[in-house]
Amino acid sequence: MQFRLSIIAISLVGLLSIAPIAKAAEEWEYTEGTADIEAKCPCFDQFNGLQWANLKIAGSLVDIHRPSSCAMNNNAISMNYVYNKAARKELEGIPFSGMIDGVHYNHLGAIFDAVNDTYECSEDDVHQEISAAEAEACHKLLTDTCANLVQNICPCYSVHDLIQVERDAVNNKVEISGEKTCTESDAESSVYGLFEVSDVDRSVTTRFGIQQNGDYCFDGSEDPQETSGLQAIHCQILMKDSCDVIKVRKPEVGTEVGTDEASCEDDASFLGNGRAARTCASWVTEDPKRRCKKKLKSGKRVFEFCRETCGYCACKDETDTNCCKNNPKFLFWDIPDLDCVWAAGDKSKNKAKKRAKRCKYTAVARNCPEMCGMCPAQ
Repeated sequence: MQFRLSIIAISLVGLLSIAPIAKAAEEWEYTEGTADIEAKCPCFDQFNGLQWANLKIAGSLVDIHRPSSCAMNNNAISMNYVYNKAARKELEGIPFSGMIDGVHYNHLGAIFDAVNDTYECSEDDVHQEISAAEAEACHKLLTDTCANLVQNICPCYSVHDLIQVERDAVNNKVEISGEKTCTESDAESSVYGLFEVSDVDRSVTTRFGIQQNGDYCFDGSEDPQETSGLQAIHCQILMKDSCDVIKVRKPEVGTEVGTDEASCEDDASFLGNGRAARTCASWVTEDPKRRCKKKLKSGKRVFEFCRETCGYCACKDETDTNCCKNNPKFLFWDIPDLDCVWAAGDKSKNKAKKRAKRCKYTAVARNCPEMCGMCPAQ
């Protein structure tokens, strides 16, 4: 009997000592099996698709299509964004066109709709049906990104607004003021932007612009909008890109030397980029080697106005060396065959286009003025 009681006692002790371990193991297994593992968005994340979103300079890298981005619509949210430098590039061979208002946008989207049991995410033209937790993760990513980005982008215009004005100007649908458009000024209250000329009374109005001091931007309405520091920077970046490509011939102060008998004289009324101190007689003569080849805002070179000072007069005859003529020894970047004949684009299908592109290079314009059409008639 004593032996039995001892066995029972030992068994009870064993059970008492094992039970806590078993219970702990059971709890550990349960906890591990039901851990709240955070769901991830399968379409995009901070490293793929939104890799730019957490950068402080995000606004200087991208722009969004405001009408279709960051607005809640039946528990759905979308973001259509484009890298600023890629907005004007033709994207050939890419399956997703993403064309909205003439610009190729990248697309991200999420639907988290518990009422209709609809859970989706999308990247460009690829849509996926996903779990509710995944849809919630996608939705939150876009909501948070929109909240941060909207504070840092230009509130007055998007890149597609500026591109539309550029195209309208090229197609003569709108007249752009060559005097005021894209003109920088030292006055802080002046506006840097695109200005339209009315076809009714010839008045000039601001189409889109940003104040030089960055306090306000303009969207074509009567009331300017106040801008924060990062918003102003974004407005300036977008406008600068537009001014680099817009087809506006800004008139140079002073008359252009043409084919008259005085074609070898400096233009006395010339002021480099409109600055009073930049004349042929004073400013150019101080450093003719460097300043004669300088490109002006109008697209012309200084030597086209200061021909006598720069030695770009009409040649008297074939023996004349100090005149406007091609340099027979010139090779662009010292590459064989890239001479003035190459600059003229004679071997290209689109000769005029190639010539215009190659003559923009300072070395080509300076050494091949005849081929580039920069010399006065003899």
